[in-house]
Amino acid sequence: MPALAVAALVARRWPNGRSPLLAVAAGAGMVAAVRAVDAVAPMPVFIDATRHLPGLLVMAAGAVLAGLLYARLTAAETRAASTHKM
Repeated sequence: MPALAVAALVARRWPNGRSPLLAVAAGAGMVAAVRAVDAVAPMPVFIDATRHLPGLLVMAAGAVLAGLLYARLTAAETRAASTHKM
């Protein structure tokens, strides 16, 4: 998702905010992707629950958790890459 790539680039300047940045980017990216598919796909193609706010928020919450998990799993790689630059 482009949102995660942008968040990763911003996190290089703000490493302490890496986890929240990636979490918010994942949630926002999920909402953007769902809305884009809802706009162009026929009614029964995509998940019906995402057509209403509560279902969309649940999907976004899952993406936020996935973003936090991604931040945690890739934190060691990020630290290793930044120490090799010096």
